[in-house]
Amino acid sequence: MSRPFATALALTLAAGACDSRGGPPGKPAADSQEVRPSQVMDFAVLYGSNCAGCHGPQGRGGPAAALGDPVYLALADDAFLRRVSAEGVPGTAMPAFARSAGGMLTDAQIDAIV
Repeated sequence: MSRPFATALALTLAAGACDSRGGPPGKPAADSQEVRPSQVMDFAVLYGSNCAGCHGPQGRGGPAAALGDPVYLALADDAFLRRVSAEGVPGTAMPAFARSAGGMLTDAQIDAIV
């Protein structure tokens, strides 16, 4: 095998070993990293995975109170929504979601939902 051919072959193989981002194979992209559940702060994600099952996907149509109802929202201020979301409502199906009350959400996540 000639030296120029061997060099070209080695360069071709080395270039083929890199992925489409130009990095080494197997290294995940920075934007593909998993986010810890406690770091999720997106309202739609938090509501969809914690609230929509009972309150409906748009805050209506579920078996629990219609959170999207303008009358409900006029009566329930942020402090009430925060307390109920965090501590739940004893004697009902509304569970506590705050970690401090045995739930899985951080205080910042409760704020994002409110």
